[in-house]
Amino acid sequence: MKLQININDDIVKKIDEYAKSIGISRSACCAMWIGNAVLSIEKATESLKNMGIDVSNALEDERLNNDVKSK
Repeated sequence: MKLQININDDIVKKIDEYAKSIGISRSACCAMWIGNAVLSIEKATESLKNMGIDVSNALEDERLNNDVKSK
């Protein structure tokens, strides 16, 4: 699938330099970076979700322990 975006000329120059240095096209370089960014965001989002679940479970355990102690 194609994607067309506008990017500052200075950034395009940097992309071109990097792409050339590793022997790939500008499009391949952008696709690689965008793909990596999406995967990183997905991982971070999943980690935050899991962290929220862990905190919620820990708070519930603490509440239950306090209920048992107060009886």
